Amino acid sequence: MRAARDFDPADQSELEPFSFDFVNEIAAGDSIAPGSVPSFTAELVYGDDPDYASRVSGLPSVDGTVVSCYAGGFQPGCRYRLVATVVTTLEQRKTLFADVVGEKF
Repeated sequence: MRAARDFDPADQSELEPFSFDFVNEIAAGDSIAPGSVPSFTAELVYGDDPDYASRVSGLPSVDGTVVSCYAGGFQPGCRYRLVATVVTTLEQRKTLFADVVGEKF
């Protein structure tokens, strides 16, 4: 499911945290499964970046219903889709995505 809004354009020289809040996706009485490792990936929507998958750096972290991961090096003229997927304690798989555009500041 698309997140409420896309991310602000990102400077290609910075590595910064990107976060998704699953609060509206997870039913009452459910939560992100403890010990599960959420998936956090980058896809290339348009532009020329053969290394688009490497824009996400490190493992994602979970704080309540928020999943965060560092990403950066987004190339000018490219649009990326960041995708986060979690598994809940009730064995539901939930996915959120939003786009980010690479800019040179």
